[in-house]
Amino acid sequence: MSYFKSKITAFVLATTGLLAFKAETAFALRIDLDRPGPNEFVRDLAGMISSANEAEIKKIAGAVLKDKATPILVV
Repeated sequence: MSYFKSKITAFVLATTGLLAFKAETAFALRIDLDRPGPNEFVRDLAGMISSANEAEIKKIAGAVLKDKATPILVV
């Protein structure tokens, strides 16, 4: 009897987990942003990044783009 209880418990837990995961993805928000321009590395729509930090991010992202051909965008 305990074998069947453990199987049923495992099934119920797996089903509950799957349903919880599906419900969370169903309520995910979609945020649409405009495509960044060339060499635009910072898109601070909330105004949370100081101008000094923005300049540092642009400097680092520009160097990474030049050295590794990998664009970085901070949103």
